[in-house]
Amino acid sequence: IMKKGILLILLAVFYVASFSSSSLFAVDANQLYQWHCAQCHGVKGDGKGPNAEFLSVEPLDHTDDHEMNERSPGRVTNDIIGGGKKVGKSTAMPNWGENFAKDEVSALVEHLKKLCNCKLEGKDEEAGEKKS
Repeated sequence: IMKKGILLILLAVFYVASFSSSSLFAVDANQLYQWHCAQCHGVKGDGKGPNAEFLSVEPLDHTDDHEMNERSPGRVTNDIIGGGKKVGKSTAMPNWGENFAKDEVSALVEHLKKLCNCKLEGKDEEAGEKKS
């Protein structure tokens, strides 16, 4: 009976752990943005965060629909995952791929679409084609 109880506990822990970063738990993209991005990109996403003036590269204004629409969802995803250094911007922006789960990155991309009120219709740099 003791072995069966331990096995059930281990199975329960494994089950919960396997869904910890899945869609079982809703990602609050605005909360992620406010916690991790707003210091530089601003609470409203306008590039005027409290740390912006101390950066050597001006943070992107995520509310600028023209600027944001020059980017594709794939490019924005890669920018988030790779961080500022990888995309030739401020090294103050970490490579979030080491910190965010895939669904969190996807949720942030969708959140950026809301901030700019755009579809991110730019060309993928590698694919060379429009994505919407």
